[in-house]
Amino acid sequence: SFLRNFPSKDNLVEFLQGCFQAFFALVTGGSFPSDWSAMISVLNHTITTSMKFFSESLQTQFQRGQNFNESLWKLYFDVCIAFVTQLALQLETFTASKRNKQMAVYGDLRVNISKRVLSMWSGLAMEQKQLFLPWIVGPFMDMSLVREPEIRCATIPVFYDLMLCEFVQTGDYRQVAAECIDKLDVHVSGAGKGDDAYMDLLYPLLSGLCEKNRELMQAGALEFVENLTQLLGRLLDFRNLQDGDDYSISRVQTIFNLLQYYQETEREEMVIRYIYKLSSLHLQAQNFSEAAFSLLLHTSILKWEDLPVSAHAEFPSYAKARSEYELKELIFKDIIEYFDKGKLWECAIPLCKELASQCEMITYDYEQLSAIHKTISKLYHDIIHTVRGTAEYYRVGFYGTLFPPFLRNKQFIFRGKDFERLGEFNHFLLSHFPRAQIITFNTPPGEEFLTIEGMHMQVSKVDAIADDVDKFVGMNIASSIIDYYTSNNISHFVLNRPVRRGPKSAGEFATMWVERTVYMTASRLPGMLRWCEVVDEKRIDISPIENALETMVSKNKELRALTMRAQKNPALLNPLSMALNGVLDAAVQGGLANYENLFFTEAYAKEHPEHILIIDEIKDLIKEQVLILGEGLDVHDRLAPEALAQFHKRMEECYEQMRSKYLPQAERRRAAGPAPNGSRTPERARQASAMGGPLSTTPSLSAGSPSSRRSMQRLPADRYSTMDSNSTSPLSSRRFTRSSGGSGMSASSSSDRVSAAASTASLQGYTPGNVGRTSTISASRSTNFDPGNPPPKPPAPPPQSSDVAAPAGVRDTSQQQAQGRQSSVSSTSAFTNPSATGLSTSIGSMTSDTGSVLSEKNVMAAFSPAGNRLPPGIEATSADGAGAAPPPVLPKKQRKSVSGPAGAATISDKAPDTTEDPNNQATFVNQTSSEV
Repeated sequence: SFLRNFPSKDNLVEFLQGCFQAFFALVTGGSFPSDWSAMISVLNHTITTSMKFFSESLQTQFQRGQNFNESLWKLYFDVCIAFVTQLALQLETFTASKRNKQMAVYGDLRVNISKRVLSMWSGLAMEQKQLFLPWIVGPFMDMSLVREPEIRCATIPVFYDLMLCEFVQTGDYRQVAAECIDKLDVHVSGAGKGDDAYMDLLYPLLSGLCEKNRELMQAGALEFVENLTQLLGRLLDFRNLQDGDDYSISRVQTIFNLLQYYQETEREEMVIRYIYKLSSLHLQAQNFSEAAFSLLLHTSILKWEDLPVSAHAEFPSYAKARSEYELKELIFKDIIEYFDKGKLWECAIPLCKELASQCEMITYDYEQLSAIHKTISKLYHDIIHTVRGTAEYYRVGFYGTLFPPFLRNKQFIFRGKDFERLGEFNHFLLSHFPRAQIITFNTPPGEEFLTIEGMHMQVSKVDAIADDVDKFVGMNIASSIIDYYTSNNISHFVLNRPVRRGPKSAGEFATMWVERTVYMTASRLPGMLRWCEVVDEKRIDISPIENALETMVSKNKELRALTMRAQKNPALLNPLSMALNGVLDAAVQGGLANYENLFFTEAYAKEHPEHILIIDEIKDLIKEQVLILGEGLDVHDRLAPEALAQFHKRMEECYEQMRSKYLPQAERRRAAGPAPNGSRTPERARQASAMGGPLSTTPSLSAGSPSSRRSMQRLPADRYSTMDSNSTSPLSSRRFTRSSGGSGMSASSSSDRVSAAASTASLQGYTPGNVGRTSTISASRSTNFDPGNPPPKPPAPPPQSSDVAAPAGVRDTSQQQAQGRQSSVSSTSAFTNPSATGLSTSIGSMTSDTGSVLSEKNVMAAFSPAGNRLPPGIEATSADGAGAAPPPVLPKKQRKSVSGPAGAATISDKAPDTTEDPNNQATFVNQTSSEV
């Protein structure tokens, strides 16, 4: 009756507003110390009794028609929900005795008020409810998270009512959905509310109500409920792991899961918030590449425009940016720095070019443009000259119920750090999961590991399957460039597990099958994380002969790469030594004889006619391996210390036996380079580098040659074969030929001179006057391979005519013959594929007029790869009269003046003058006769 006796409604409104504000301050401001339990209980009981009468007054006087007072109702909801959620009434946090006393005297006051609030809300009309959207979502979300099942079950259905209110008004429920997501993130990850029991109630209660409304179902209400439940699960994972600032796999994964969810739901402000949470953790762990990829996601949101930046709360280091343009520029510079520290220079270059384009075409900031181009130059230099380790990849399976849900019974591909091997990687995993045990076997784990109450990790090294290296086939590029593309931007990985099938009496190689598992990840590596979840896998079986083919391809590629690296960096000689010895010493695993005895027999061919092409491929690869081994031994001979003389001699003996068996008429192919003083190979001074050019260019048959490409074409593409096809052509990229006028040299691409019809690559080294030794190489790719019956030697070509005028600066060989001095460079054919007859460089036999053979060191010409210079007094010729591509430049200390017998050529240490061809075809060397 007191509330009815107010002289006017305005006075009543003023009174109710004052009471509501006072109650709100009492329950939220902590007016009494927390240990004054009796006083706080009396206060809460008084508020409960008062709100009962105030609720009746609101319903009778301020609900219907024009009497509806929105602000007064809003205050009422604020007070009631703040009362329910106050810490002093959360009985779950009380001790048992205190909770029992509270229940005995006052009962659970939260239940009484929450029921009254929901009753008041349901009494409002649809139009009145719409006035509180979307503000009311937050208070109801807070009340629904109270750890009282009765309150939760009564409050969660309100969200369906809120969705329906907005849907009736606007045709969708976007505002309610957005507010649900934002407030759920705030209350769960920020305030620490919610638990698994709430998630168990959320989906069934809401989905059951949505399924009854066809229009809401068509608008995707059920999908929203599923996404909201999924978000709650990720928020709970994040909240359970966010204590502390240390980097951990679980914490980083939960942040990434949340970021991914907000990205899918287009919650831009939430995406930015978690981008910087993730990048800060990466920087803390010095994962610079992953931090760069994380920040790169933010730049995709920004534009190169002078738009205002709404807030800098999530990235205080960029607070000075006044527009999106400035902010994006600052972030770009940090990303470039992080990519540089992470040695992913290829990823930084496009960003530099984008910045340069803005400076050149938009802001005309040429000073900054100059600095950017210097940075680009440094990045390209680091790609070629800075050593970086090839990333190793590992498959990790997390099995057991004690792992968090986002890891439990799932597989991930991890990217190891530079030079991080399996043992170090296992230590990294155990530091994050110290209670876990590592499974030693490589087979799929059984059901007992999936359901066991424990933590087990299965770790296996996997190989990356590059899918964008075909563009390098036939190109002569640095190995450091190919290495990047073969181990980065990868989404498919392969695990090979050897399996024995068949009787033991058949032999080891005949029963050696390979069970190959190909894993596909959700995204490419490297990326925003050091790992990525496996989303698909496929298992296939590789037969013994297919395994033999892939083994040969892989071994040839390995030998080629080790040889090239050792030549560039002598400190890397030890891996080459071990690889050469492992192949040449037949006692290791029986050598190539295992393949001959098993696959090269008539009985096997009759039994497996479908393998004829594979047998031919293996024979071709054996021939190729012989030539690669020759180059490797040549490099090893030049770089190995005297302490390895006996070791090298043993490998030489094994090589000669191998060469005489498989390529009896082919001279050993040698890598270009000077012979050291006291060479352990006396015949080096008499032999030319008969086959193959300098190892700085790509050697002969590669995994990308037609030989190995045919084998790849024969295997189905969907089997994800690991045979590499990224090696380049064996031919030098350019070679020199006489121009039609005879007065100069013209450069032409070697690919233009490849004969598709040639099935045999052969060329003879020829010395005028028949003074020097003549060498012949014939590498026939015949399917009728017989080591004991090699193909016949082709006839030697006739001597080259000397009636073609030599260009200026190049000494005429006819005058040398008249003076009794003979000097020539012979070019021999690389052991190439059946469709290629290309020329690779070599140095022919240099002889004096007495017939004695000069040292290779005395006659090695100093060619410049950039300028393509010819040495004075030496003419570059080939069997067909065309010039050959020059060998590599010698170090300056090896180009000193050397005196030979009378009339012998002399190489001066003085820098020669160069003259550019007017047609920009080549560069010539001009020296006086006193220097020759």
